[in-house]
Amino acid sequence: MESLYKNRTWNLCELPKGQRALTAKWIYKRKASIHGVEEARWKARLVVWGCNQKEDIDYNEVFYPIVHHTSGRVLLAFVVLFDMELKQLDVKTVFHHGELEEEIYMKQL
Repeated sequence: MESLYKNRTWNLCELPKGQRALTAKWIYKRKASIHGVEEARWKARLVVWGCNQKEDIDYNEVFYPIVHHTSGRVLLAFVVLFDMELKQLDVKTVFHHGELEEEIYMKQL
């Protein structure tokens, strides 16, 4: 949550007249601890219910916040090539750095 606030991921506002709000809800997940490195903690993400969205009205394109398999293979190849050691890989704050051209309104449940 601190990361979402710090990166100014959204603004709370009143729904403008004539705009449609998508329904969203918070999903919480407990991230396991890494012995000696990190304590267990809760992760939060805000997700829009896909069944409420209409193509060409609410969205035109779909993006998935995943690391492509090729990227992972290239990283591992460099680790082997340069005789390096890889202990852990995390992709953090995936959505925080994206820029949208349109305004999207959501309501929380």
